[in-house]
Amino acid sequence: MYAVITRADIDTTRPDEAADMLTGMVVPATSAAAGFSSGYWMRSTDHSQGLSVVLFESQAAAAAAAEAQGGGTPPGSAVRQVSVEVMEVTVSA
Repeated sequence: MYAVITRADIDTTRPDEAADMLTGMVVPATSAAAGFSSGYWMRSTDHSQGLSVVLFESQAAAAAAAEAQGGGTPPGSAVRQVSVEVMEVTVSA
């Protein structure tokens, strides 16, 4: 199993827009990706940073999902993608 870890900065003056983007676009598109297993989207307590951990069945599926995010978020968006990384899941509990 492989994970795509994404970090983002969130515009704290536009929380509704950021939440709408997540639930209306990001989660549906990600969960429809080939090899998707499960995903977790989190934000810091001050709502200024986001982190997602999305699990995929194979390295190829995770790499394809990460590449699809390569363009980041649109300019002027309430969320700015900071990094995307593919990691192998070595242990789970």
